[in-house]
Amino acid sequence: MKKITDAIISRHITFIAILFLSLMISCKKKAGPPGPQGPQGNANVREIIFTNQSFTYNTTYSEYQMYLNVPAITQDIQNRGAVMVYMQPVGLNIYIALPYTDKGPINMGFTTSVGGIDLFANYNPDVANYKVVIIASN
Repeated sequence: MKKITDAIISRHITFIAILFLSLMISCKKKAGPPGPQGPQGNANVREIIFTNQSFTYNTTYSEYQMYLNVPAITQDIQNRGAVMVYMQPVGLNIYIALPYTDKGPINMGFTTSVGGIDLFANYNPDVANYKVVIIASN
């Protein structure tokens, strides 16, 4: 009885395999005409690099601060665009996205306004490079 059952299962597996291969071989991909042109993309992205920047301590707020003059940050960018800031420690080939928190007590962030960026930290970061990416909306 077991031999008969095994033979039936074997035939079914063979049949399914042949059917599958037949379908795969007989299918032919036919390329259709190209689709319509999509909407124009937004290439309004700017990158500004500030090299060898350092923070100063503000006794009023008990934090380290730095101001980056960025005239490309307009009211329109403030209202409808985006600003991203990255820190690159001098001598390293990495960028760290801000805001940044490392194991609790170490924090660095930024705020933007028309014409500039205020960076702040609760520790004194070493001299670093900063990359500012500004994205305008359509």
